[in-house]
Amino acid sequence: MEARDAIELAKRYIRERGLDYPVDELVADRFEVGWSVYAPVEVDESDPMAFLDMPVGRAVFLVGDSGRVKESSSSVPPRQAEDDFIAEERAADGMLDIEWAAMQLKEEGAIQSFTIVDTPHPDEVLAAEASEMLEPIVQQLALLGPPGWARFEAVFTLTVSAEIARLRFWVDGRSREATGVPEPILELVRRQRDLAARMSAGPWWRLLLNVTNVGQMAVNYDYGDTRFPDEDLLAPEHYRNDLAAYPRTDVPEWLEDHLGLAPESLSHGNDRIAVDEVEWVRHHSTHTTEKRLFGRKHRTAWHFSAGGPGTTLTLELTTEGKDAPPPQAWTRLVDLSRRHVEPRLVDEFADRVRRGETVEVGGLEVHQGGVAAPGGSLRWPAIGGARIADGQVRVLQVGTSEPAFSVPLSNPNAVLIPALFTAITS
Repeated sequence: MEARDAIELAKRYIRERGLDYPVDELVADRFEVGWSVYAPVEVDESDPMAFLDMPVGRAVFLVGDSGRVKESSSSVPPRQAEDDFIAEERAADGMLDIEWAAMQLKEEGAIQSFTIVDTPHPDEVLAAEASEMLEPIVQQLALLGPPGWARFEAVFTLTVSAEIARLRFWVDGRSREATGVPEPILELVRRQRDLAARMSAGPWWRLLLNVTNVGQMAVNYDYGDTRFPDEDLLAPEHYRNDLAAYPRTDVPEWLEDHLGLAPESLSHGNDRIAVDEVEWVRHHSTHTTEKRLFGRKHRTAWHFSAGGPGTTLTLELTTEGKDAPPPQAWTRLVDLSRRHVEPRLVDEFADRVRRGETVEVGGLEVHQGGVAAPGGSLRWPAIGGARIADGQVRVLQVGTSEPAFSVPLSNPNAVLIPALFTAITS
């Protein structure tokens, strides 16, 4: 911060508090974390009685580089006042003086206090500290708005190497984009994210604030569960830098695609198998209904397994209810398999068939001439494709709606059959 900026902040502080203090001839002296601003007193040093005319306890204003202003007194030794101020700045980690910031907001449409509507995080202590750090951010954003604003929305997209900030105010039902967010506010946002990074979910990638002029603030920490809007999406290298600084166990699929990443392994709990070592995979569900005195009890078992040389990953989970969705862990493994394992296996099996080999896939023997199963065989011209239904892979015959033969989805690699047939016949 420059001396002139410190003097302007001190003047603003004096005016807002209605202090009886001269502001026309203020000077600023630099110290470690800011400036000491005061009105100098001219004394005739040749007059031995001149000290009687010196004011006692004259106000001195300490202005930190963070923008915080503290009123001190000339009766306090300057070094002591500065040391105390430095300690406060370091303890607060550069946060603004909330009381002073609130006094600046007495204009029309200003915010006097805040109610946190939603701070979604289980780590209560850290979440509370992170919420407190939002108040000075919002108070300073409010000062950027036009007179009479009703609400504003701020969106911050951050990584360790790049950031995007958007700020929009609503006045009389119309919105207008702010020209930009000043660097001191962005620094506060960075520090808030650094604190949030200590929570179990890690640092957010987007911070969304929705604030009304009656002091209500809705907060959303966005960890990338869904794809970011294009206007908030940074270049891939910035997310790579952030993942290097803050490693994460799970990276959203859309972000993996954005980064061109592929997972190194499929894992659940302590069990894992390298993606490039998977030789077979199967996933399916089994629904059962149990009659009860009053109604029926529905249960679905969700199965996933994958194997390779000496390694097998197995997951079996159960849900209750007729329309219960699949467990998240099962869905995640299935999605990873479909995106990073099954296309490779299909290509490998198709290449072997084209070279003249016979391969066993899901209980079927597949070769250049066609497909053989315990229930019969078909040449490729007679095969109308394959589809999955009711826990089975049904091989269709041209000209009939009935399957020529079926194999259960529980067979290893049975889930590959429809895509494999398409790869071979196309």
